[in-house]
Amino acid sequence: NTFIWSCAKFFNKRDSIFSLIKFREKYFIKKFDKNLNSTSNVEEITEDIIIKKYDNKFKVIPKNVTKYVDEKILKTWLVPTLIGSSIGAIIAGLISGYLLTLFFATIALLVCINLFFGNENLRLGENLPKGIMGFNLPLFVGAFSSMLGIGGGTFNVSLMSLYGTPIHRAVGTSAGLGFFLAIPGTFFFIISGLFVDNLPPLSLGYVNILGLILIAPLSTLSAPLGARYAHSLPKKTLTRIFALFLLITSLRMFLEVL
Repeated sequence: NTFIWSCAKFFNKRDSIFSLIKFREKYFIKKFDKNLNSTSNVEEITEDIIIKKYDNKFKVIPKNVTKYVDEKILKTWLVPTLIGSSIGAIIAGLISGYLLTLFFATIALLVCINLFFGNENLRLGENLPKGIMGFNLPLFVGAFSSMLGIGGGTFNVSLMSLYGTPIHRAVGTSAGLGFFLAIPGTFFFIISGLFVDNLPPLSLGYVNILGLILIAPLSTLSAPLGARYAHSLPKKTLTRIFALFLLITSLRMFLEVL
């Protein structure tokens, strides 16, 4: 049998304390007043609800509950992400860089404004859509991300958050998808740029080998540090940092094309 518990002063209210209990692979929650008198019945609660409502509120959360990569989303979105990435890379080789940059700068600015000033409780749904819609979302994200040469975090994190995925889990899952998104995107960028003239030295198609050698090791070393720091931040702070990153990126791109 397992028995793990945790208490928290919920939403900074001094008169409310919640106890989270794990017993025989199930989770239960119970509310107490400041004198530890019971004020509610014991209710069974799912892992998803714990993550969405109570993450960062408890002093202790069982580690197997606070998973920052949603394996279900990762598996469901993997195939459409790969297909979309391939399509996006092919399209990118056919249209101008000016339009791509302008498009991404506009999308990034809109997402940034929503994160800064929008209602953080705004939801398109409580869960990510399934069926055709569930396939098309990662397909378009993969296509747009590959066209713009990004890892998909801008779109994936925003979409997952709008469908009720906690920001920490959305960031972790998006990072996992970014790895797979890059594989077909890189391949097709190489193919589509093989016979293009006036590319920078040491280029293999549209992939610059020198840039890859300089950037990849530093990114690999710094990624775990960023992930560790992100997991320690409150939801609101992490959201604001992500929005600020989008703002800087958007402004830089607008300056390039205007």
